[in-house]
Amino acid sequence: ESPTPWRPEPKGRRSLRHYAALFSQLCIAPRRLINGPLYRPRGTKAAHSMLIPPTAEQLNFLMDEALHEAKHAAAAGEVPVGAVISHAGAIIGRGHNLTETQSTVSAHAEIIAINQASQNLGGWRLSECILCVTLEPCTMCLGAIRLARIPTLVFGAGDSRQGATGSLYDLSQDPRLGDPIRVIRNIRQVECEEILSQFFKQLRVS
Repeated sequence: ESPTPWRPEPKGRRSLRHYAALFSQLCIAPRRLINGPLYRPRGTKAAHSMLIPPTAEQLNFLMDEALHEAKHAAAAGEVPVGAVISHAGAIIGRGHNLTETQSTVSAHAEIIAINQASQNLGGWRLSECILCVTLEPCTMCLGAIRLARIPTLVFGAGDSRQGATGSLYDLSQDPRLGDPIRVIRNIRQVECEEILSQFFKQLRVS
């Protein structure tokens, strides 16, 4: 049996194969677009700034604010860890440890800051934000950072006991959790370590 000769497609018409391919793309693309870096809420602009690392001045400003939050935690008798989240140059979320005050293990500085930032932006996707925290996030907080689609993480002191960006585990670069995030570490490291060591020193004395 001779093969069917090829004929050009009539102008203005689309083949069944074309529509089948289009349908396949429509079924697959939404998940990729929603979960990946291309997604942004309707009415917002693309996150071009996320392609450019924060400047030294920006990092210093953010860590200043995070250390300020950590001092609030120390004053309340909490482990002094503070976090802030910035969007388009403005801080939209703040938090410090409140685990003892609220009697819950989930009241870490990062979680509180993420919740506040989400409320201020009106959505849980923080795909155009920077999170800055004085101590390397634990697995719980790093999981929340990944789920919130935060693309850039800045921290001061490392945490050899619970750190989840390389000190103990590294969940920041695991592609199974989505696009790896940019991690900027050791910003104002000495100050971040000092506030922790002073807190635990006073705790042992008392």
